[in-house]
Order: sequence, then C-alpha cells, then structure tokens
Amino acid sequence: MAQRNTREGQLADLAEEVAWLRQKAGVEEGAGTGVDLSQLRLKHQVELEKLRAANMGLEEELSGLEEERLRLKKQLRVKALGRGERAALLEVPVEKLAALEEMASALDQDPDFEGARV
Repeated sequence: MAQRNTREGQLADLAEEVAWLRQKAGVEEGAGTGVDLSQLRLKHQVELEKLRAANMGLEEELSGLEEERLRLKKQLRVKALGRGERAALLEVPVEKLAALEEMASALDQDPDFEGARV
C-alpha cells in the first residue's frame, strides 16, 4: 500500500511538472496538443528488439569461438603427446625435438629448398 501511495505521489508530481512545462512552452492543454506516446513506445520496442537480436548473434558467435577454442586445445594436447612419444623413441629431449621441427618447418617454407625433402 505504501508503494502505491508513493507511485501516486510521483504521478501527481509528474502531472504538475507537465502542466508547468506546457505553460512555460506556451502550449495550451487540449485536443491535438498531447504527445503520441505510442510511436515513442514503438520506437523503443524496435530498438530493444534490435539489441536483443544483436545480443543473440554475439552469444552464438561466442559459443562457436568457445567450441573452436576447445577443439584447438584438444589438438594441441594430442600434438604434445605425439611429440613426447617421438622424443622418447628418438631418445632426444622434447625441447631439442621442438627446435628440430621448427627448423624443418622453416626449411619447408624456404624457396631455396623447394621440392627438396627435409
């Protein structure tokens, strides 16, 4: 009940403020001088729906990126396990094997070694 009284008081204050603003602006109360709030409400509703649609698009994009991140993380783990197994088979430290793989990759991309097996 107290909340209702508060709201009624706020409504009365707004009505007085509107009357004062109309008087200040020289607008008389009567038909045709009121503000059509339906267009304003419609405009706000359209803007709200646009924002909701944009939010949904961003959430879908975020979901896709999260799935890609998890897939890449899984690939990285598989590669790390493979590199560790190869290093153990070759009896070479993983760091040296990684350096050798980087050198081989650089040579693969070097045009001077094009067609040569590295």
